[in-house]
Amino acid sequence: MKKKEILQRSRNENINEHEEKILNDSHRFGILIISIISIIFMIIKAIHSDIQGLENGIPSFDYAAILMGYVSYQFIYKFIKTRENNSLIAGIAFGLICIVFIFLYINNL
Repeated sequence: MKKKEILQRSRNENINEHEEKILNDSHRFGILIISIISIIFMIIKAIHSDIQGLENGIPSFDYAAILMGYVSYQFIYKFIKTRENNSLIAGIAFGLICIVFIFLYINNL
């Protein structure tokens, strides 16, 4: 009877590990897509301001703030779950960068 219980627990753990890997992969892919879309919009704004002949250009701080906010949240969430100090430091750093980009965006409106 114990052998069957051990085998069942092992199967359940393998399923959970597989689901966790899929979730982690989806988060990595999500950040990649957000990064690509943000960079595309930044390039479009730069080209658009160049075509219009704007002297200072159109600021792209809004997309950078979204990207930094997402990355900050991921690191802080990881810290909450794992208590890794590196995750906390990275989360705070990206959060501060996000705040700076938000300030720059509002300042340039």
